This record gives sequence, structure tokens and C-alpha cells, in this order.
Amino acid sequence: MFGEVKLESDMSPFRGPLLKTDQRERQLLQAALAVLALSAIGLLYVFGVHAWLPRMGGPFARAYRQLGKLRKLPPDEETLKLGLGSVHQAFNKSMGSSVFGGNLEQFLQQKPVFAAIRPEIEQFFELSRLVFFEPSASRQYGAEEHEWLRRFTRRCRDCERGLQPEPQKS
Repeated sequence: MFGEVKLESDMSPFRGPLLKTDQRERQLLQAALAVLALSAIGLLYVFGVHAWLPRMGGPFARAYRQLGKLRKLPPDEETLKLGLGSVHQAFNKSMGSSVFGGNLEQFLQQKPVFAAIRPEIEQFFELSRLVFFEPSASRQYGAEEHEWLRRFTRRCRDCERGLQPEPQKS
């Protein structure tokens, strides 16, 4: 057998021992497992109900997500009514009973974290009264009311989570 080399009989001092390590494969496996874990956490957050994280599944957080979905619709009075309705539901669910402008004081006593945005809550109930209970023949509702409602709901969500609401933009 010409040209065949048997490693057992090749004891050349110039050739070191044949060493093979799995270090590179271990590093690749660890990186892949880390990416998999982060992806799984991300998917749980995106597709979960968001309520498993502390203070993440409150009524105002759901209303804020609902308003985000309504942004895709044209900013007309019907869309504004849907948005106002979802924020009203958040107020009602947060207090455990119906909240209107007349019992706002009771709501603020039960939920004092919302006292920081009291003027905006009063403005919300005023807008709600105008949209639902007064004829809107002379008033057109557009994108600025929708944007204000979205910012207001975000501030309510921040209060609900125990955060300091971001400063109001004029």
C-alpha cells in the first residue's frame, strides 16, 4: 500500500499532536440560544395579552392601543366617537362604576394618581359632551382632536402605571 500513512507509526518530532476543539461550535450554540431566548421573550410580549407584565394590562393601556388602531381610519366624527367611547370604558373600568364630569371628584379621590392631569380630564369630558350630546352641525372634528385624545390617553396610561405623566405639549 503505497502512499498510505499510519498516524500511529508517524512519530515525527516536527508534527505536533493533532488537537481538535469544539470551542467555536460552543460559542455559536450559545449565541444561537441567546437569540432564541430573546426572540421567545419578544414574541410573548407582542402576542401576549400584555397583562403579565406589572402594570401593563390596565384599562387605559388597552384604550391607548385601541386608539392606535383607530389612527388608520379617517379622522372623522365617527372615529372620534369610537375613541371617546374606549376612553370612557377605561374610566369606568378603572373606577368600577360610571364616570362622568359630575362625579370626577369621586374618581380623583378613589384614584389620586390622576390628580396631576385633572384639567385634561375635565377637557376630555367637555369634548365628550360636545361630541355625544350636542348637535355638531357647526363643528367639524379632525385630526387635531384625535391626536389630543391619543396624547391624553397616553398620559392617563402613565398615571395608571404609577409614572409621572410626560409634560403636556401645547
